[in-house]
Amino acid sequence: TSDVENKSPKMYLGTFNAGVGMAIGLPKKREVQLGLFYQKDLGGLGIEDRNMNIFGIKSSYWFRLR
Repeated sequence: TSDVENKSPKMYLGTFNAGVGMAIGLPKKREVQLGLFYQKDLGGLGIEDRNMNIFGIKSSYWFRLR
């Protein structure tokens, strides 16, 4: 193993998030939601200055319990 000392720590600046989606209504107040999303970091992560870009599909199913 090796140890690394970081003499100049950086602050994590957060991310930029974008998304678009749609909802499909079903009987009995149920709903299906589908969406595309994109996430990009606004600064390097960690000592290695890694860049993070994520994109994908989100889905959800909504219903009510009585």
